[in-house]
Amino acid sequence: MNLNRFLALMILAGNVVAGNAWGALASCTITPSPLTLSGPYTGANLNLQGVFNINCSRTGNPHTYTLWVETDQNAGQTLAKLAPYADTLSYGVFSDSGYTNLWTSGVGGIQVSLTFVGNNLNASVSPAPPFYMRVASGQTDKAAGTYNNTLNVTVKDTNTSGATLGSTQLASQATVAKSCSFTVPSYSLTYQAFRSTALVDTSQSVAVTCSKGTLYDLTLDNTVGVIPGVQLTYGLVFTSSSGASVSSTSSTGNTAQTMGLTLTLPSGQAGACAAGSCLGSGTRQITMTF
Repeated sequence: MNLNRFLALMILAGNVVAGNAWGALASCTITPSPLTLSGPYTGANLNLQGVFNINCSRTGNPHTYTLWVETDQNAGQTLAKLAPYADTLSYGVFSDSGYTNLWTSGVGGIQVSLTFVGNNLNASVSPAPPFYMRVASGQTDKAAGTYNNTLNVTVKDTNTSGATLGSTQLASQATVAKSCSFTVPSYSLTYQAFRSTALVDTSQSVAVTCSKGTLYDLTLDNTVGVIPGVQLTYGLVFTSSSGASVSSTSSTGNTAQTMGLTLTLPSGQAGACAAGSCLGSGTRQITMTF
């Protein structure tokens, strides 16, 4: 009788050990690559791709696990720029290259399979399936500078009711470059020799279009000159500064800012006409820096 009881207890103990043989995941680390998705935004779609590497440790015997990789992303998220222009760029991070499935949580996450082999207590997925970031086209009049946002990324074990095993952050970034252009004015004037008053023309201006928030300078190569062919002396300055240069900061990238010019031909000039009338022309150079 005592021998039979002893054998029964031994069999029962053996069943208990077998039932615990699978063990469990202990923890995971997840590392995005690159750590920051970053690129230039020019108004067209900005498409970037990344991957992540997962390393996990276990207790117990080898087993294959199904993991969810999730983010706290929402459908209306933006990349934000700091003051003085609190502009934003709408963007999304997706689980597919067609940019249709927003990478979120649960079934919106990315599923990976993790297998431990032999006696190894660690296993990795490197790289795991890729993810895709898009800053959509058509977002105009954005201030020049860098736009940022950060998402929280978690790894969860679907075999243990979604227990969180590890987390990290995924940084996204887009840069709007400074850009400027300007129009070149032209004059067509008639000057009568020995006129008693100066000929002053303020009708012309330089039209500047720069990305919002861009500081720029316009500079004339000289503020005085002589028109070849007719030998008329003149002065040319920016109206607002009465000098050779002017500075401003663009407040919008969609509307040109005008910088007025004042052209002055002093009175009493005879000119150099051999006949009743003559023509002459000259140029000045305007340089922009930004």
